[in-house]
Amino acid sequence: MKRLLTIALLFNLLNTSFSNVQVDSFLKSVVNNKCINYELIQKEKTKQLDSLIQHINSHLINSNTQQSKAAYLNLYNLLVIKQVVANYPINSPNEIPGFFDKTKFNIKKKSTTLNELENKIIRPTYNDPRIHFALVCGAKGCPPIHQFAFFTDSLDQQLDWVSTSALNNQDFIRFHKTGTAEISEIFKWYVADFGGN
Repeated sequence: MKRLLTIALLFNLLNTSFSNVQVDSFLKSVVNNKCINYELIQKEKTKQLDSLIQHINSHLINSNTQQSKAAYLNLYNLLVIKQVVANYPINSPNEIPGFFDKTKFNIKKKSTTLNELENKIIRPTYNDPRIHFALVCGAKGCPPIHQFAFFTDSLDQQLDWVSTSALNNQDFIRFHKTGTAEISEIFKWYVADFGGN
């Protein structure tokens, strides 16, 4: 029995690694200069996007591991892209009623919104503030998407990099000549994740 469990876990790890490689290839083909070519996806890559989402979803595991964490981050970002593509052209996800809190996706055979995926699964499971710079909401004021997927083996380095990149982005922290600064609303919405004050 133990051997069967070990084989099943290995099979799952290999499938998750395959998913990450495929997501990485997809993002490299549709992301340029931190912008997503939604028109290209809509015309040529909708089936590929759906296949990636289905593949990740079918191999998700509920555990506090780097493997699971990378898979959930990739899945969330692909679901945001899918929903923007389904409503394209739009200027912002905020134009779509219920984009984050009404539209449901079948995740591990459970009907789940993007807000539920982020706030009931990803944030409480992994308790990592860097997640906020990895999850992409599709709006210009959100952290930019990058031309790579998240991988199990390099996840910590990738999360450090996207966090540093976001914090050095003037859309997140704006310094004024008066000596004041403005920061992203993310720090207010999720104040507890950043130390609570």
